[in-house]
Amino acid sequence: MGIKDNVYFKDKVSTMSSKIHKDFVSDYDATVIAKLREASVVFTGKISMHEYAWGITNNNPHYGAVKNPWNYDKIPGGSSGGSGGGSGGGSGAAVAVGSSVASLGTDTAGSIRIPSSACGIVGLKQTHGLVSKYGVYPLAWSLDYVGPMTKTVKDATGLLQIIAGYDENDPTSVNIGREDYLAKVTSDVKGLVIGVNEDYFFNQVDDEIDKLVRGAIQSLVD
Repeated sequence: MGIKDNVYFKDKVSTMSSKIHKDFVSDYDATVIAKLREASVVFTGKISMHEYAWGITNNNPHYGAVKNPWNYDKIPGGSSGGSGGGSGGGSGAAVAVGSSVASLGTDTAGSIRIPSSACGIVGLKQTHGLVSKYGVYPLAWSLDYVGPMTKTVKDATGLLQIIAGYDENDPTSVNIGREDYLAKVTSDVKGLVIGVNEDYFFNQVDDEIDKLVRGAIQSLVD
């Protein structure tokens, strides 16, 4: 796995895709990295992102822009765009082209969801407090999330299974015990509710996007 460059690795440079932090070296692993190491993940490197995860184009002035792998004239989204979008573009592109089997995005205002959508992969912004943010450079600590970016729902579920869990180092972490998320992938969905705030979600949205999203919602209903 390649990992977005705002997630700390012990004794490795984490630039946050900035010039200010170009030589920053953490003396500890982020909690999510420690959990992935325990699961025997092989790390291939750090993934480019929007500078400090503050944007959605992934057009980084210091390390170069990330392109959308499906159309080089388009952005991969961000910030997890990376070599995937805003802060998540790099990660999105990396997973889409297969240079990373999966990745972690960070989401404050869409940086897992936007690049996942733009790059055609699965992104999960899970319940707040479920995954530790300790060792991840903050954008807005009360709103930040760390979550899976993968090619399939099952992979996203498996990655969540690894990284979820209470962490006393994160003041927003919630101790709800461990769940078997993988078992729920094929479980009965009867009675589940899909909540959509239509007044907000479809306010001033392009007609094409409106149609596509409503079609996706109907597929889930079906």
